[in-house]
Amino acid sequence: MPHEKLQNLQASSLGFAGNARSAAPEVGGQGLPKALEFAVFERVHSANMAFGLCPLLTQGAIEALSAHGTERQKSLYLHKLIAGTWTGTMNLTEPQAGSDLALLRTRAEPDGNGKYRLYGQKIFITWGDHDAAENIVHLVLARLPDAPEGTRGISLFLAPKTLVNADGSLGATNTLGPVSIEHKLGIHASPTCVLAYEDAIGWTNGKTRFCLGPADAEGRRHKHRAGNIGFHHYAFQLRSRKDVGALLAFLVRAGIGVGAGVRYLGLGGKARGPFALVLPLVSRLLYLATDLVVGSIAIELLRNLSKRRARLRPPPA
Repeated sequence: MPHEKLQNLQASSLGFAGNARSAAPEVGGQGLPKALEFAVFERVHSANMAFGLCPLLTQGAIEALSAHGTERQKSLYLHKLIAGTWTGTMNLTEPQAGSDLALLRTRAEPDGNGKYRLYGQKIFITWGDHDAAENIVHLVLARLPDAPEGTRGISLFLAPKTLVNADGSLGATNTLGPVSIEHKLGIHASPTCVLAYEDAIGWTNGKTRFCLGPADAEGRRHKHRAGNIGFHHYAFQLRSRKDVGALLAFLVRAGIGVGAGVRYLGLGGKARGPFALVLPLVSRLLYLATDLVVGSIAIELLRNLSKRRARLRPPPA
């Protein structure tokens, strides 16, 4: 398929897949409830979970930028992400740091011009590099030079694959890219890779907070840069988004598995071979699994509806 046609297909598919559903109308979204977005994502994951992860991760980038990005960052990136012209990723995991973010080593050094230079490596980056979109917006966790140990010293950086000019057009290629392809179980169709950052350009949201470090020999405690404001909210958002995505993927795969079992055993008609001997027991298990899957999806939809009602409810007098 020609490169342009692939990008057009990706953009139209991402727009359908839910990027624009719950986003604010002023940045190209539809402002619809999260429950509807969840229902759309459920259909997409049912058809192709490997593809469905792309709009899921892009939605996480949209939410993080909407909540914590600067006005300039919002104007440059949100419209493209919501339209599906660009895609987004989250860059958390490193070779020596799995779920323990306190062990992150990727570093960010200020260049004196309001930008930062990123150095390090991230692994298991789902949809980390591909040519199905014009640009990829990476949200990267890294440490500043004077940051303390642990999660307090982690900052969030925006590092696009292709740098964006002041007028929104694409400029030079950023010095980041894949160094190897990785294979995640069950989503081999997803372009998952190891990403290396070698003097790559990144930006923060410009908001920095400080914390008091441990006492020195004279009992004094000095201020240390403790990461940019928004990191912990962003990490929570991404973790929540990832958990919801994992739940959705599990329910979808469970539903597909139950359907395959029903078809294989012929529960709608005559049972096959030796399975006829255990048909009553297996059929009860499959019907129980069906109830659990459908009920879990209904609970998640109800949860999203309840959250929307809570936001729309007027404050008490």
